[in-house]
Amino acid sequence: MFQGLRENAPLYILDKGCPHKLIIGYVEKVSNPVTRDGQTPSIPMFGQPPQELFVDVFVKVGDSSQKLEKLPALMSATTPEHNPNVFVTENWESMLMEVENIERKCDNELNKIPYYTAVKESCVEIKMTLNPQLAKEKERDEEIVELKKKIGGIESSIGNIETLLKNMSSTPKKKE
Repeated sequence: MFQGLRENAPLYILDKGCPHKLIIGYVEKVSNPVTRDGQTPSIPMFGQPPQELFVDVFVKVGDSSQKLEKLPALMSATTPEHNPNVFVTENWESMLMEVENIERKCDNELNKIPYYTAVKESCVEIKMTLNPQLAKEKERDEEIVELKKKIGGIESSIGNIETLLKNMSSTPKKKE
């Protein structure tokens, strides 16, 4: 639990930016638990649900210090409300599970690429059927690309011929 963290205990932070980045920090200090609105908790009256408590955790990361605000005091892993692109946990097993879940989601999305590629191609074909001008423009664009490839090949061949001619002219001729 975040409220029970001790000084120098490791804290694992996953920054879910692009690319994802694992940050391992070490606890410097944990604040006293407070309610959501920052008040000192009071003893709940009989029949009232217990108050949700939060702590601020100060973490040393490299040479700097960070403050992780409003972490749920009675949890050991969370995505803070104020920062949904971060996952924080006190144990590496929870971090490993989170990373594996993210990886699984990515695999699922990557497996959908062939489907969406086929759908895109079929949409292009349908548009060309509906609008013959698009078909002509596509055909023209493909011809231009092909001509550019041929011109590049011709330029390369001419360069090779020039090099060959230069080599032949600079080579001393043997007298018989």
